[in-house]
Parts: sequence; structure tokens; C-alpha cells
Amino acid sequence: MIASILQARNRDDRICVHRKLSHDALMDRQEIKARLKAKGMRQVALANALGIDPDKVSKSLDSKGTREFTPEEMAIVRQVLRQEGDVPEPSDYHPIPIIGQVQAGQWTEAMQRPIGIMPSPEPFMSRKVFGLQVVGDSMDKYAEEGATVLVDPEDKALFPGRFYVVINEDGETTYKRYQETPARLEPCSHNPAHKDIVLGGDQAFTIVGRVIWRAARM
Repeated sequence: MIASILQARNRDDRICVHRKLSHDALMDRQEIKARLKAKGMRQVALANALGIDPDKVSKSLDSKGTREFTPEEMAIVRQVLRQEGDVPEPSDYHPIPIIGQVQAGQWTEAMQRPIGIMPSPEPFMSRKVFGLQVVGDSMDKYAEEGATVLVDPEDKALFPGRFYVVINEDGETTYKRYQETPARLEPCSHNPAHKDIVLGGDQAFTIVGRVIWRAARM
């Protein structure tokens, strides 16, 4: 099941950085402190993001330079304190796994067939995001059959007009747009044969995550 794959991916929430940072990626102490102030953040919040003791952050930011941030820590500092206009570094991108397929149609048994990887289309995308290949034409106004959609499993709050992958009690999944009054999963298709899936009553479902991106070969 897709759920078991998600559990495996949730075991390590840490940001992994394997590239050595370039000189341009570094921030000096004054810039870090200025960005903390601009964001209204305390040093303890930065320490929590880094997963280190606040005392280590204090030593890294003191005027004596008692301690240096490691390259891995600096990558996270840059992510936490990034501002509009910052130029992304290659290390800000990472591979996204395409873990299987999702039906753009009626409820269909989830397929687990790892397909490959794709580069993240934007920097600092969550490392929990994964890709699914679309099967069917019920969402072809936005993602035609064969397209890849990226799903954020940490974004599950339902809002009308947004797109989600959901799974029912039988382990069947579908990809649709959520609408309300009544609560339903709405197809977005040029094919009029596809109908809304009305939610409620005996139909229980779980949000796998929100679809945040789509990609397809032209």
C-alpha cells in the first residue's frame, strides 16, 4: 500500500545535505543575526530547526567566532532564513521519488510500482514530497494520463478548489479536486462520463496529501 511507503519515508525527517557548500552559500554572523531580527526569530528557534543545543548557536553567532556552523547546518540556516531574491544553490534541490501510480477516475486499487526519480522543480521543496503517475482521464484538464503529480503528505487540510490524493477503507486511491456543499471529489475532465464522488455516509476516506505540482512531457 502507498501508506506503507509513506511510513517508511516518514522515519527520517532531517534535511540531508551531501554537497559541500560553495563560498557564495555561506552567511556571515552579522547577516544571520540581521535575518533573525527581520523575521522576528530568536536564536532558540534557529537551534530547534538545526536540532542542536541553543548554546551552540550562541557560540556560532558570538563576536569571537567560538564555533563555526557545519556545512550541513549552514544549508538549514539558509533555508530557514531565506529571503525573496536569494539565488538557489544546487544543494537546495533534491531528487523526488515517483513511488507508483494514482487513478484519475473512480476509486481504484492503489498500485505500488516504483517508477524512478525526478529533480525537485523548485528549491527547498519538502523531502517528504513524492510523485505519482496519473492513470486515466478524469483530471485531464490539469494532468493528462501519463503526467506526474507531486504530492505533499504534510498538507492535508481540505480547502475547496484544491487538489488531493485520497485513499478509502479498501486501500483504493483517486486524485480529484475537492469541493463543498456537498463535500465531494470533483473530476476536471473533458470527458463528461466522469461524475462527482460525493463524500459522507458510509464512504470513509483518508487524505494522502495535497497535489502541489504537475509535470508532463509536451
